[in-house]
Amino acid sequence: MSGLDNIIKKIENDADLVVNQINRDAEKEIEQIMNNARFEVEKKRKEMQDRAQISGKIKKERLISMANLEGGKLILRTKRDLMNQVIDKVYQLLGNMPPEDYEKLLINMIIKADPRSSGFIRLNKNDKNRVSAGFTKKVNDVFTEQGKNISFSLDNKDANIKGGFILICGDIEINGSFEKLTEFNRSEFEKIIAQTLF
Repeated sequence: MSGLDNIIKKIENDADLVVNQINRDAEKEIEQIMNNARFEVEKKRKEMQDRAQISGKIKKERLISMANLEGGKLILRTKRDLMNQVIDKVYQLLGNMPPEDYEKLLINMIIKADPRSSGFIRLNKNDKNRVSAGFTKKVNDVFTEQGKNISFSLDNKDANIKGGFILICGDIEINGSFEKLTEFNRSEFEKIIAQTLF
């Protein structure tokens, strides 16, 4: 196994550890938020049902229907809030990664983006300070080892992203920001949360 394979394997293992920690943390947060949401939904239903009994059968049915609708809205709102909390937690965990691990993750992501031509790597201001002086050399060395005649330098402009990168290859931009990756994988996140909750 080559040095590159070892690095990639380490990055994949590190990423798996981060993902597993995120999943464990997210499951705990999901359980707490859903318990609170269920309690609030049940409380609203009970209040509305009590009022409905006083007003009669028609009003009762209408209020129960409204309570179910409100409960559904509350659950949807809670799911949305929960998804945003999970994503924020992911950003927080990535932000707290040791700089050398974070740099390896960025390098792995850039290589997987599979650019076809040379260009610039645009990072946010914080990440520019986080990566080592030899960051672009490490990226270029991997491309050279893969037999690709392309190279990258660090862009002077700061990316307006929470983390990740944007590759500028002439007129082509490859958006490898965490926000874009999250957007692409949002439906998968929602499926995981739904499976955990129901």
